[in-house]
Amino acid sequence: MKAKKSFEQMILDWEDSFGNMVTIHDNNYNIIAANSSAKKLLKTSSSEILKRKCYENYHGSNTPPKECPSCDCLKSGKPSIVEIFEPHLNMYLEIKALPIFNSDNSTKGVIHVVRDITTHKKMENEIIERMRELEAFYDMAINRELKMAELKVENEKLRSESYNGE
Repeated sequence: MKAKKSFEQMILDWEDSFGNMVTIHDNNYNIIAANSSAKKLLKTSSSEILKRKCYENYHGSNTPPKECPSCDCLKSGKPSIVEIFEPHLNMYLEIKALPIFNSDNSTKGVIHVVRDITTHKKMENEIIERMRELEAFYDMAINRELKMAELKVENEKLRSESYNGE
């Protein structure tokens, strides 16, 4: 007879199929479970992941980062999401923290879902740069047209004066 899978294990398996990195944290930021995508991202084994706090694994630091969705989630009991550039991993990440509740509705931990959005962010930044270039070109073209209109008026004025002065 097969043992039932825990809810947390089902989440890990399900998210693995989408390539999302998932870790489950307790209230003290200890990682208590990780899917294979998280192990791959963090370049470590299950036993190593479970020895370190989440912020040590994901951020290479001794404390949670300022924009920590897990911290927000643990405090508020509400889901939290951020997009950040993580220098420790050299990646742009979308991080979602979803609360896990005890039977008394107190928060006992979080499901931490991480998605690599580096390619998306690079494309977004490239689009923003191209937009700036187009805006600069547009401004230059408009200024050129305005200058041409001024020169045309000045030219007409000079022609008019030369015809009247002859």
